[in-house]
Amino acid sequence: MGGGDLEQVNRSKVLHLTGMGLSRIPRPVLRSVGLTRLDLACNELPSVPAAISSLTNLEHLWLQGNPIASVHPDIQHCTRLKVLDLRNTALTKLPREIGRLSTILEIDLRGAPLKAKMKFFQRNTKGLMAYLRERDARKHIKVELYNKLSTGLYREVLDSPTGRHIHPLIKAVCLAFNDLQELTQVARHCDRLFPEDLATGGIDPTAAASTLREKFTVLGRKNERKRLASQLELKMRAIYYDVIDPAAVEGYIASIYQQVELLEDVQFLVRHAGTVMPPDPKEITGIGVKSSMLALQKDMTEARQRCVDGLFETLTQIYNDQESSKVRRLTQRVADVFAKGSRFADAKELEELKQLKADAQRVFPAEIREAEPIRIRTMFLAQRTEQKGD
Repeated sequence: MGGGDLEQVNRSKVLHLTGMGLSRIPRPVLRSVGLTRLDLACNELPSVPAAISSLTNLEHLWLQGNPIASVHPDIQHCTRLKVLDLRNTALTKLPREIGRLSTILEIDLRGAPLKAKMKFFQRNTKGLMAYLRERDARKHIKVELYNKLSTGLYREVLDSPTGRHIHPLIKAVCLAFNDLQELTQVARHCDRLFPEDLATGGIDPTAAASTLREKFTVLGRKNERKRLASQLELKMRAIYYDVIDPAAVEGYIASIYQQVELLEDVQFLVRHAGTVMPPDPKEITGIGVKSSMLALQKDMTEARQRCVDGLFETLTQIYNDQESSKVRRLTQRVADVFAKGSRFADAKELEELKQLKADAQRVFPAEIREAEPIRIRTMFLAQRTEQKGD
């Protein structure tokens, strides 16, 4: 590139070097920091070099039709990049650091021999960026785990033969936790979760990770119970307002927790404290609260079942040519969709099931084989929206 060419590039901020047989990006190009659009399609470039990071104003980069096998992680410094065309290259993967680019609108990877994990993202930029960001976050967590463990729990064995087991253990733990938020919590509490003794002969990383997973679950439920205890205290203060002795609340909760062991039951208790708690705070006992809670759960279970049975009776009339067991299965599948995974029915669910029974002729298809629970709920909600609009 001559001086005149560079002046033109600096003015237009656009450069096309398509099909010129280039095996590397010319240095003058990499020094043209004002470039916003660079077209290097159909050349012989084997890679995207680290020096691409100097083009900090670059917004569009076309590299399709090159035998590119790798992209340097430093492309993350092209912080204004919006479009990256990598069609028909030799890429099997992308560096996780690309996930740090917040301005990316499109990355086209069609025709690239991507690994199985990335093939889905050939034309799914949003999914690709989420995938790369998670990979990047996981790498950071791995580094954080190693740093914390090597300076803390495993400090004394770091330089011994036992220390070589740290990396395999961290890798196994990261594989055991698919949820990124959970893995973040593992890193935060690693000194409490990781085994204290790595053992001179080493440990089975997979088995140790499984044990750690169980320990994490127990710790999580324990912490959740503590959090719910605080919520329950606030609920009790609100229910009894100025008639409860603040100093007695902690004792009441301790008594309740001795009887209500399941985390799911504690969650239920917090949600329905106004109904479960006795009128007078002096009547609060763990046994009494548990009994009241179980009675309410029984009432809610029976109320849901009455609604399901009512719907079943209506569907039996609609599908009177079908076996009762088949209609019952359909009824339960539909009811499960309306329950949305909740153990007990709330007022909204019961009201919807009653309304569904009333609207069954309009909502359910004439043929039972066409009855899809999710579609039925969607149609039901759409009709309710129309009715409210009218």
